[in-house]
Amino acid sequence: MPGGYIDYGEDPREAAIREVHEETGLHVQITQLIDVVGGDGLGGASIVIMFEAEIIGGVLNPEDDAEEVAFFKDATIPMEEIAAFASTRLMLDRWLKRKQRKT
Repeated sequence: MPGGYIDYGEDPREAAIREVHEETGLHVQITQLIDVVGGDGLGGASIVIMFEAEIIGGVLNPEDDAEEVAFFKDATIPMEEIAAFASTRLMLDRWLKRKQRKT
């Protein structure tokens, strides 16, 4: 799951778009805010923001600090492999639970 830090003065949506491109080679457009979490237990992050986006261009290729890139269906997300931080696991878990309630 692409992620990173917001630069000083950078819009969080633009930071998310930049991080996705830097790590995956894909160009995306943010479609909605999924969740915002702050506080203790985030593994070094003060605030974690999760967006949903759609791919609008680029070529899927591991870039920058990504070793590999892949797409997964909900039930096959390898949490331990891609969610190295407690904050990532928390956000993925919340997102999956929200998707399950909608279906």
